[in-house]
Amino acid sequence: MINTPVTLIVIAFLTCCVCSAMADDNLIYFDVIPSAETVFVGQNITVTVTLVDKDPECNYSIMEMLIHQTNTSNFIFYPDSYFDTSGVPPTITFTFTAVRSGTTQFLASAYGEVYCGYWMWASKSGISVPVTVINVTPDKTPIPTPTSDPEPDCPETGIFCSVSPYIHPGKPFTYEISACNKSEEALAVDIYILLDLYGYFWFYPDWSADVDFASSVIPPCCCTDYMILDFIWPENLTIAYPLCFWNAMTEAGTLNLLGNISVCETGYY
Repeated sequence: MINTPVTLIVIAFLTCCVCSAMADDNLIYFDVIPSAETVFVGQNITVTVTLVDKDPECNYSIMEMLIHQTNTSNFIFYPDSYFDTSGVPPTITFTFTAVRSGTTQFLASAYGEVYCGYWMWASKSGISVPVTVINVTPDKTPIPTPTSDPEPDCPETGIFCSVSPYIHPGKPFTYEISACNKSEEALAVDIYILLDLYGYFWFYPDWSADVDFASSVIPPCCCTDYMILDFIWPENLTIAYPLCFWNAMTEAGTLNLLGNISVCETGYY
């Protein structure tokens, strides 16, 4: 059984100051367009984010962008978010995979510089229409198979993660993983979770520098959710760099990887 750790991570202090721009938010914003408004579990969806600049006096240059789902307590797409700091173009497309049923919206938030005769820092955003995930397979023409039973609709074996899109003093901070088993038999696994901060690694569950893991058994043909961190972020704690969580799942007692390594990242705003 995986338990929520009681030891908090010691994080370096940083003071930051951001100036607000005077450009009209109604004239500079983002269009956030999903490729579909209804999808099925297991299907992919693309979300296209386009900068709209209708202000004749100002130009906006994007420095970094975060796109995440609005239902932060229970993400229905993997990954839960993208954070891009590598020279974001005016139009960018992200791909998500539906992992559980529900309804959400995609919120794009950008940080950059606006020029209205002089340069200023500014944040801009946009939000999509609601997108619904249905936990059934699409209708298909039935194919007679009298000699065999249909295969169950099981999730892909692997580990998925979701983290609060922002770190903010006094606000809830959560980190959750989902361990999935596609097989029709219970699966014994070892789960590795590494916290990456400033290039140093701490291993769950004791958050120490020594390699460690937690063991669990996943029932057949399902995912099991584990809440790893759930607390109110302290008012006086800030960090200079993003928090990055690396996750891997192996066969119990071995280093045989099951599925892909998943990564979740969040930052201080």
